[in-house]
Amino acid sequence: MTEALAGPAARRARGRLLAGTALAAVFFLCYNANGREIPSADSQAAKFSSVMLARRHALSLDGVVGRQPLYGERVAFVRDRQGHWRNTYPLPPVLEAAAVAAMLRGVGLLSLDAPLAAGIVAKLTASLMTSLAGLFAFVTARRFCATGQAALVATGFALGTGFWPMASQTLWQHASAACSLMAALALWTAEAPRTPLRSACIGALLGWSLSARPQTTPLIGVLTVALLLEGTARNRVAMIAALLAPVAIFTTLNVIWFGHPAGALPQFERINLSLHNARSTWQAPLGGLAGLLFSPSRGLLVFSPIAAVVLWARPPAGRRSLIWWTLAAAAAQLLMYASYSVWWGGYTYGPRYVLDLLPALVPAAALGTAGIAQSPRAVRGAAFAALGWSILTAATGAFCYPHDNWNNDPVNLDQAHERLWEVRDSQIPRCWSRGLAPQNFELFDRDLWHR
Repeated sequence: MTEALAGPAARRARGRLLAGTALAAVFFLCYNANGREIPSADSQAAKFSSVMLARRHALSLDGVVGRQPLYGERVAFVRDRQGHWRNTYPLPPVLEAAAVAAMLRGVGLLSLDAPLAAGIVAKLTASLMTSLAGLFAFVTARRFCATGQAALVATGFALGTGFWPMASQTLWQHASAACSLMAALALWTAEAPRTPLRSACIGALLGWSLSARPQTTPLIGVLTVALLLEGTARNRVAMIAALLAPVAIFTTLNVIWFGHPAGALPQFERINLSLHNARSTWQAPLGGLAGLLFSPSRGLLVFSPIAAVVLWARPPAGRRSLIWWTLAAAAAQLLMYASYSVWWGGYTYGPRYVLDLLPALVPAAALGTAGIAQSPRAVRGAAFAALGWSILTAATGAFCYPHDNWNNDPVNLDQAHERLWEVRDSQIPRCWSRGLAPQNFELFDRDLWHR
């Protein structure tokens, strides 16, 4: 009898594994379908650091700035206490990209001396980490809804949000943070009893996510409290020790290089305020909250209305605590970004900052999707329409941004904040009117992969 039951169960498990793998492959192909990196000045030093680490086994950027001194004028490049040029931003994405660079060079696919090597490494690393985040979103969602519904949740997460046009396109911190956070949530939501080993893995993933994106401290803090409250003493010790390990390592490096636990980030806070025409770092959250949700060019519900599926979540008794904790973590992160005076995230496409809280919404989104499946046809139709619009706007950014020039035409967005509420000339219709970016498909030229 047991063997008879084991057969169908094993087949179902294999089916879910194949479905998740196929989804991750589809996400990866979509992320790379535009055949280009969408670079950012903020991520430039990180991608150069990754190639230098793979080539020279060093994290300094002295050679890069020496060849192009103008890089030294950008805030992403900063001198450490010993006078070496370094990447201002966190190291985890650099280490991940260096591993990808070494692998590409090892199998002969890419020469790290090629002119666009850093951009290729950044694009492939970001798209790989974001695809894995989508896979972990499917695994997590499957614990709360049927396989087909979990696939829809993962698709909305990976292709219906800024993960497609932003996080997967260059070496931002968002892809690294989301991948490790989503993996931690997948481990947490597993039905098997939590062991010290699994607790340690969850803690290490949370620590890596926090190190990659220190701005997510509110979210990681709430999730850590939730995990501590429900764990045994051994599980708590294992999780906290593993969480603190990567944080301690990267903090120590920051102190050695820059003399501050947060690294070089505090050094350009004053410059950041000037660049974005802000008087202080923090503000009352109401205006930022409205903008993050409803701004025509930065609102989550404008670009990704599929996120509203969480409103249909009805947590079962056994999972109620987990759902409320994950929603509380997302709310804490949203409140923090709403209180930040530069809540729109500078030059970007859509609501980049809210990407950090989307992994915490996956369990509620899965329950919401299951609830919508039982709703009247009109509700189901509206949900599919929201998913279609979300994917359309994400694809628009992937293939059109920054050719739209919306951030700086006719005025600089960071100096003219009223642009954030412009409806007629908002970012999505501007992208449609300007058309495809001319850089699309340039990385499909294999000659660019070799010197």
